[in-house]
Amino acid sequence: GAIVSLAGAAQLTIQGGIIDGNHLGSPEFGGGFIVAAGSSTLTLSGVTLRNRTGTGIGLSEAANLVVNNNSLIDSVGVAGNCPTASAIVIAGTGHVTVDHSQISNGASSAICVRNSTTASTITVTQSTIAHMANGITAEIGTGSTAAVTISGSSFTNNARAIFWNGFAGSSFDISGSTFTGNTVTGIDYEGFGSLKLRNSTVSSNSGQGVWLITNPIVDLGTAADPGGNTLTGNTSTSLQMNLSNVGTVQAAGNTWNANVQGADGNGHYTTPTLKTGPASNGTNYQISNASVLSL
Repeated sequence: GAIVSLAGAAQLTIQGGIIDGNHLGSPEFGGGFIVAAGSSTLTLSGVTLRNRTGTGIGLSEAANLVVNNNSLIDSVGVAGNCPTASAIVIAGTGHVTVDHSQISNGASSAICVRNSTTASTITVTQSTIAHMANGITAEIGTGSTAAVTISGSSFTNNARAIFWNGFAGSSFDISGSTFTGNTVTGIDYEGFGSLKLRNSTVSSNSGQGVWLITNPIVDLGTAADPGGNTLTGNTSTSLQMNLSNVGTVQAAGNTWNANVQGADGNGHYTTPTLKTGPASNGTNYQISNASVLSL
């Protein structure tokens, strides 16, 4: 069971110290070592939460969580569909903030969002997510909804940094962040909603750097607002488009693998350069249908 449970408008700040799960806990949907419901707010400031074989922190309704000041969530969760046992599980419209902190070494996800058409909010700032099965994840099922902002953060050596199946209300706004060394995909965005990426590095991931499936609105850079991203060295390809529509993915002003698929010696394309699929081979991009990539 939970060692701390908040409800209503309760507010609790835990300052410093170690919360050790002693490798105990039974995976279950909705459970957590610490739980918060209602409109309550839990803050972990400079805290280490570790060694839990179940969900670390479970949020429901409109509860809020702040993890800051070099807090560490480590070795929490077990493999499986992410709501059963992740570091943080959100069910509802709450807000999770991870600020100057780290989530690492878990067999499931760092932040898991339950299936819902109502949006939760996630903000990750100057933080690290590493050696997890997945970083930010939607529950396997019908789809999830979240407004996600990531800035100045590192997602390294996970299976997937982002593994998202989203409803139309979902949005990912990512800037100044790094996605490297992930063993399946850097960013896997499926379903609907929007993805915006600026001044970030998506490199040296096994499989795809960015994989787009179904019908998201994607802005990796435009002529008026260049992406400034680096998409290089991904084993399969840097951008794979498996879209159900034939719209245009914007990806101008980035650095790609040099001298590949029309990129110059510095890995740049002259804007605008339009590539129309299908284009099945190439380490810069692969397009599965007649969609258009604007470089």
